[in-house]
Amino acid sequence: MAEEQAEADFVVAPKIYRLVWSEGERKGLVVRARALPMARFLELAPRIDALSRTTRENLNFADIPALMEPFRVLGGYLVSWNLKEEVDGVITAVPCTYEGLMSQEVEFIKDVLQAWMQATGGVSAPLESASPGGGTPPPDLEELLASIPMTAAQQS
Repeated sequence: MAEEQAEADFVVAPKIYRLVWSEGERKGLVVRARALPMARFLELAPRIDALSRTTRENLNFADIPALMEPFRVLGGYLVSWNLKEEVDGVITAVPCTYEGLMSQEVEFIKDVLQAWMQATGGVSAPLESASPGGGTPPPDLEELLASIPMTAAQQS
């Protein structure tokens, strides 16, 4: 009987996203942030959706603590950024913390949050309206797909 060999441990390295703005008013901004675990992502997604629909006109002050949660979470997952600000002619680095994040204007914070959630959730930005369609599949596509063997993977 063959002796079974112990499998080597597989250690999951933490995923760090590098969010880069290559155009627009944030051109040159680079933010590095750790990925969210799936459970946390699914908890935050509805809150971020609600946040995206919130305006000054429909803001309910009782909802503010729940709306702040995504920003608190993001602040805890920030790793680094190249963000600096100029105050009275002096340029200083903005701390890469929740407090540093919250010291910025609303649109900046929303942009960073949106980019991070898109990276973490694997959701790509919508295609431009000028994007071409996927084309027409070949007429024999069903026959081709039927010819591909489909077998269950062997367990080892």
